Amino acid sequence: MPLAIARFTAYDDNEKPLAVEQVTYENDINYFESEVSSALECGIDVSVLSRHPISSFKWLQKVVNS
Repeated sequence: MPLAIARFTAYDDNEKPLAVEQVTYENDINYFESEVSSALECGIDVSVLSRHPISSFKWLQKVVNS
């Protein structure tokens, strides 16, 4: 099982999907969280699927709890 699967969706000015990319992250939590962080900072929507609890991802847990 991978660490996580993330789907990144960018929208145009009319809020229509412009690009969608799905990435499978195998085992590097730091790389995964940095990619998700960068996408969110750029206004890209991110959906994450993982078998791991949110507590495994320290940065994501802070974002969800804020």
